[in-house]
Amino acid sequence: MPFVDSQGTTFSFGGVEFSATNIKVKVTGKGYDQRVDVSTLDLASGADKIYEDPPLYDYGSEGRKTEISLSYLGDEAPNTEDELTLVCAKFGLNTQARCPEFELEAAVGEKIKGTATFVIPG
Repeated sequence: MPFVDSQGTTFSFGGVEFSATNIKVKVTGKGYDQRVDVSTLDLASGADKIYEDPPLYDYGSEGRKTEISLSYLGDEAPNTEDELTLVCAKFGLNTQARCPEFELEAAVGEKIKGTATFVIPG
């Protein structure tokens, strides 16, 4: 069975096409770990951290969360105010999403690069 390659992958948000260099799609479901770190400063160096179950669990409205991390070239600033259509056919995405954060980076001798996080409401 041949493996699927990344080339030809396109990404758009709110109708704006991004020149993607890396896309990660992370899906977490009901079983993801939400244990709380209750370690205190009196633990000796090299000791194991201590964890407890949380008082409440957060599984979202449907028990699943999808988060997309995008790295791209250019100075596009994704809309961080509205829920818009996110499209990435290679990953079967054509849905409403939010962009809670993005950042742009300019460095000597480099093209401007951006990174953004998109969340699909559960």
